[in-house]
This record gives sequence, C-alpha cells and structure tokens, in this order.
Amino acid sequence: MRKLSVWRIDKFAKKVGEAVLSSTLSSFAVPLNSEVEDFIRKKA
Repeated sequence: MRKLSVWRIDKFAKKVGEAVLSSTLSSFAVPLNSEVEDFIRKKA
C-alpha cells in the first residue's frame, strides 16, 4: 500500500520551493474530471 500525505500548498511551497511546486501541480491528472485538473494545474 502506498503512503499518502496531505500538505497545505503554501507550506509545501515553502518546504520544496516554487519550481518543485509548479512541476508537481503541472503533472497532476484527473482523467474523469478535466475541470478539477484544470483548476489544480492553473489556479492552485
């Protein structure tokens, strides 16, 4: 089983930096809901 963690975006950005945050969000995928995918990739 894969272990998951929940992070606030602002705290994640402070820990890993803006470049890593941007890369992480740009690779986010939700095949069943393109609106959620678009929100996370462009507005989060």
